[in-house]
Amino acid sequence: MNKIALGLIASALALGPVLPVAAQQEHVVEIVEVRGVIDPTTAGYLTETVDDAVESQAEVIVIQLDTPGGLDVSMREMVQKILRSPVPVVVWVGPPGARAASAGVFLVYASHVAAMASGTNLGAAHPVDLGGDLSGTVEQKAVNDATAFLRSLAEQRGRDVEFAEEAVRESASLTATEAQGRGVIEIVSPTIADLLRQLDGLTVATDSGQRTLVTDVSEEGQDRV
Repeated sequence: MNKIALGLIASALALGPVLPVAAQQEHVVEIVEVRGVIDPTTAGYLTETVDDAVESQAEVIVIQLDTPGGLDVSMREMVQKILRSPVPVVVWVGPPGARAASAGVFLVYASHVAAMASGTNLGAAHPVDLGGDLSGTVEQKAVNDATAFLRSLAEQRGRDVEFAEEAVRESASLTATEAQGRGVIEIVSPTIADLLRQLDGLTVATDSGQRTLVTDVSEEGQDRV
């Protein structure tokens, strides 16, 4: 059986620690780092993170993302977890120099709020086969499937549908500024701290209803970082 991957397996997986940040009135922000290949370990890590955030009644989950891509099945598991999360999930492609390629594009599109740092890029989501055998009819089916899936995420989140198709069919990529200009992401931010300031007061829709985020930890009311 062919294993379909979204992107090249080019670096080792690195999962950063979950860092709780308390904003005013103990509004907890969970900040996690996902760096490297998207695989079953990554998917399990995200599932556990979301479950913990729900249990702790976190304000928001911020995923700092830097990935070359990974397994389609693991990406889809992560996307489903994000879509169903009652806690808003923000995906920030960062720090500068990071990328969200292939499977990472789907995570960005699935997020409740999408953000990138300047000096990052997003795109090139054409499916590839880990065994090097993806061609002809099999390739076309994989491309059509990935295109339809990413388009559906774009429609659900109100993001650019045209780029969703270009990213899969043409391996198109965007810079942070281009992505914001085309409505693929909402925020360009150089750091997590700046991102939290920009998120503060933003209202997002989740499966459990509308949520207005309280994420500014820069005021005197903060207790810990």
